Amino acid sequence: MNSPSPKDRNSHGFTLVELLVVIGIIALLLGILLPVVNAVRRSAYAADSKNQIQMLSNAIDRYHTDFSAYPGVFSNAQISAGVTATVTNVAAMTTVAERLTMSENLVLALCGGMTAGTTTTATVTTDQIGRGPLTFNIVGTQKRSSAYIEATPQNLSVYGSSLDPITVFGNAVPPNETGANQGVPEFIDRFPGAMPIIYLRARQGSVGVADPVGNPETTQYNPTHMAPYFVYSNPSPDSSSPAPWGINTTQFPDVKDSTGSTTVLTQGIQSYLGNASLSPSAALAIPRNKDTYLLISPGRDRLYGTSDDICNFSF
Repeated sequence: MNSPSPKDRNSHGFTLVELLVVIGIIALLLGILLPVVNAVRRSAYAADSKNQIQMLSNAIDRYHTDFSAYPGVFSNAQISAGVTATVTNVAAMTTVAERLTMSENLVLALCGGMTAGTTTTATVTTDQIGRGPLTFNIVGTQKRSSAYIEATPQNLSVYGSSLDPITVFGNAVPPNETGANQGVPEFIDRFPGAMPIIYLRARQGSVGVADPVGNPETTQYNPTHMAPYFVYSNPSPDSSSPAPWGINTTQFPDVKDSTGSTTVLTQGIQSYLGNASLSPSAALAIPRNKDTYLLISPGRDRLYGTSDDICNFSF
């Protein structure tokens, strides 16, 4: 038997140089394709969140048609003053107390869950959320209406669900910093590390955009209703003296003062909530979605108050 010639031996397999070239080409292609894939994913998350906002808007509008008011078991002033919610998780047999937020107020109105309460307190059981809201302030048996939106894990931060750990999620005292929902759920967006969709209900007939420093109950929107969902910035999340309303310098595009200057803070909030289609001076006087409501998701950068936010209004 004849041994193979050098030419025959060289015709099988790759040389080291050829292998390195192939690996380099594959790495180059991956470097090109991965950012494209990630961009497509982010666009899909944004589109899903936009659909979520629209679905929630439809539910709110149906509620308004039925009751001639925008949803919320408690008034804006009551939420500002501090409504204490006692939340019982039936499955886990645990009970927690928290201060109710406006976004949680929306869930109780659209999905139900509140079984008793006064002007300052709410009693909530988790197995009732999704069965529909009960009527209050009536003589006799309470009546239940159908839920205006499904209480699914895709729509709500169910009790104990994993959340973005850097987010102050909800208005428990002290604020919940564990990255898990412990009280009344909020409507959430569709990005990984889901974050709450903030709900602001306008004070109909009032003048001005927002006044976080003076009396916010005299203007259309009360920015303190957003505060439970912002990361504290001064000096740490568990500080007893955080910066005003827990807003840090990355939350609003015009907030640049790390000391939490109330002047700069006011300008940032007002420019965000003001009508961007008007001149800058007029935008501070004319609120977005006057006399109705705002829905705000933090968008791709996961920060509220920036231009990529996904909302029921346009920037």
